[in-house]
Parts: sequence; structure tokens; C-alpha cells
Amino acid sequence: MPDANGDGLVLVLGGGSGGVAAALQAARSGASTVLVTPGAWLGGMVSAAGVCCPDGNELSPWQTGLWGALLRALAAETPGGLDQNWVSCFGYRPDTAEAILRRWVLAEPRLRWWPRGRVMELQRRGARITAALVHTPQGLERLRPTIVIDGSDRGDLFPLAQAGFRLGWEAREAWQEPSAPSREALARDPFFRFQPVQSPTWVVMGQLAAGPGPGPGRPSLPPPFSGACESFGLEPTLTYGRLPGGLVMLNWPLQGNDWHAGLERAFSSEGAAAAQEVEASLAAEMQAHSRAFAAALQQASSGWLRAGAAFPTAAQAAAGALTGAGDLALMPYWREGRRLVARELVLEQHLLPVGPGERLAPLPRDGAGATT
Repeated sequence: MPDANGDGLVLVLGGGSGGVAAALQAARSGASTVLVTPGAWLGGMVSAAGVCCPDGNELSPWQTGLWGALLRALAAETPGGLDQNWVSCFGYRPDTAEAILRRWVLAEPRLRWWPRGRVMELQRRGARITAALVHTPQGLERLRPTIVIDGSDRGDLFPLAQAGFRLGWEAREAWQEPSAPSREALARDPFFRFQPVQSPTWVVMGQLAAGPGPGPGRPSLPPPFSGACESFGLEPTLTYGRLPGGLVMLNWPLQGNDWHAGLERAFSSEGAAAAQEVEASLAAEMQAHSRAFAAALQQASSGWLRAGAAFPTAAQAAAGALTGAGDLALMPYWREGRRLVARELVLEQHLLPVGPGERLAPLPRDGAGATT
């Protein structure tokens, strides 16, 4: 078992956009960096999870840094541009985003990427993590990192590090965040008991046929999707997450394929083997639910929607493939995870203009000066 000298080493767990961004910037800043991702893809939500219609960030002052660079690279490589759907200003194929992120990662000589890896153990002395045991397809690696960054979707390192964390809803009275539910609502509204965390989705892709859609009808789908089309109608429901080439992202929150059942299983503190078994069981339930939703929509659309091809199979992905015939995303879209009990807490009111007379100020874009 190799023992890597970690002098000055930055260890990043998680292949999502945050983890990739942290690893890239650490390496570009001169630090020897290891990025460990649980799957064979890098992009997390923006590619592997198939959420290729990111919400928000429509304002140009927010399109800065690596996010802005990714948007500009996507626009350059997407025929017809990124304005493809009605839920977001951005729509692109998942393999396009993944290819860009891989180019960036592989171009950094100080950055080592270990796909399909898992941190098995962390050792700490006082408040500092001193060693990490990482399982990779090539074997076990023991690292002695100087800095450890958790970029995972669910805060997977916090239990391993025995670090304090919060999970689930927090009352408005705790931090005075305007959008948080009140303490009374948390106690009385059954919604918050039914959804202890924001429900995840296993995205499934569809493909629209050429020609006109089904029109403005509002068909009733079979349970549990009966009311999915009531608010907007069938065609807007299908084109909500439209991507280039008629591909559609099916990630529908209104009696659609969000998954609510037994989510506490995803945050169990059991051992690694038990956790993997629970994860596989939860994944199978979520995938079956999304496939059933896609099938219901296909039947209601009278053939306008069929299964989409956007992802490689598990074996193809492990071999490095970026394309394939798979309709299911390679990982679930987790909206929420554990939150570290840290020295500083970023609040809603730090990010949004909530005071009288406050507004979003223009920000510089990549050193080009302020936008107006």
C-alpha cells in the first residue's frame, strides 16, 4: 500500500462543480492536489447528475470565475446557443460539460484525479486532519494532507472526521434568514416531517420527436404522478428542461420524479459496507421512480417523447466514455447535505439585497472591469 508524502498536499473529495472548482484553483495556485471522485465523471450536478438547466445566475455580474468560464466554453461548443428551455437561461448536453471539465483538470500538472475513489478513514490530531485512507480501483492510498476540502454532495467527510454538522431544516428564528420556515411551521406542518431534507431527483432523459408537440392539454397521469401536468400542461412539462437536439431533462418537482421516501438512509453513520448497501437500495428506488415517470409521460405524449440517449452505461463510464445510449443520469441530484458547524456562517442576507435601498452592485468579470 503506497504511502504518499502529503507535505503541502490539498485533498478534495467530491466530483461536483464545487469540488472540481476547489481542486482546479488549488492546483493553479501552486499546491499539489488530489481530487477523489466517487464516480467516473467529474461534474456532479452540472453533468453526471444531468441537471443541465442550472437555475439562477442569469445576471451577468454573477457569471464570473470558473462558472463564467464554463458558461462561455459551453456556449462556444453548443450549436444554437444555451437558451434552450423555459426554466433556465442555460441548456446544454451533459457530455459537453463533462468534456470541458476533464480538459481543465487534465491540463493541470499539479492535479491528480482519482475517479471511482472513496475516502475510507480519516485520522486527526486535535482540530487537524493528519491522514486519509483512500480506496481506489488501483488499491489503497494513504495520504498526509495539509488541507482537506469536502466537496461532496452530502458532506460525506464530516462523520469520518468526527466534525460537528447540521442537517435538515432550520427555523427562521435561528439566523433570521427571510426564506427559512418559522419554528411554528416546522413543528406543525407535516411537509417538513415528510421531507426532512430537500428531496433529491434521479434525472432521466427523454428525446422529443420532430414536428409539433401534443398541444396545451393537461392529461391526468397514473398515480403517483396524477397532478404532474395540472399546473402547466403536458407540453410545457416536457419542454421545461429542453436541451440541444431535442433532448429533455426530466427533473419535475410537481408530483413528478422527486424522491421523498426514507431519505434518512442517505445520512446513516453505519460502516462503509452497510452504507454502500443502503446507497444501492436507495438508488434502485429512485431510478425506478424516474423511469416510471418517464414512461407515463411517453404514453401521454402519444409518441412525441421517447427515451433519450445521453449517458454511458456504468461500464462505459468506467472506461472513460462520454457518450452512450443510457437515459438515466450517472448519479442522483442531491439538493441538500450535511452542513459543517464552522467558524463563520454564510447567511441568505449576506448574499441577497434584503435591506432598504440595497441592490446588487456590478462586479468585475475576469478582470475586464465592472459591468454596467
